[in-house]
Amino acid sequence: MKDLIMGYATNCKFDDFYRFVASTRQHCEPDKVDIVVFINALGDEFAKVALEKNITLIPVENVWKWVNSSKILNLIYHAKMVGLQALIRLTSGSNRTYLEEDYRSTVANWIHPLAGRWITYHTFLKVNSSYRMVMTSDVRDVVFQASPFDDLDSSKLHVFEEAGIYFGPPTPENVDSEWVNAV
Repeated sequence: MKDLIMGYATNCKFDDFYRFVASTRQHCEPDKVDIVVFINALGDEFAKVALEKNITLIPVENVWKWVNSSKILNLIYHAKMVGLQALIRLTSGSNRTYLEEDYRSTVANWIHPLAGRWITYHTFLKVNSSYRMVMTSDVRDVVFQASPFDDLDSSKLHVFEEAGIYFGPPTPENVDSEWVNAV
């Protein structure tokens, strides 16, 4: 059974994306680890590298930036969500299931990607559940130095903390981003 690494890379710079996928594939062979990156349309170079490195790209759109900056779009999204909630309360059976999925999709696309990614990951895993271990990761500022699955017990949940312990308290200079840029 294979392991899975999932990342969310909307509006990601190509150099950050490349560093992530190249370092991941350097330490995680395709026959042992699937790598899935949820990404908006950013250009052919992303698709080319994904093909070369055996990375699966899944298109995802998030309208948070546009809705957040427009009162009219914000109003439209709020109205859709309130309307869907009302219909869900009044409906049963397969129609209710469809409305619930539409509501989840609307919320996932409307909220900030930092929160919406979890809905996207959950939706993916509902139809792709046959993995031994699953890791979620940032893409922009992550460099793999080894397989994250080595020496881990697959029957347990593993949670890791970033910054604070190794780099000291957070600073305006964002220490980990400086380190990643130096790699």
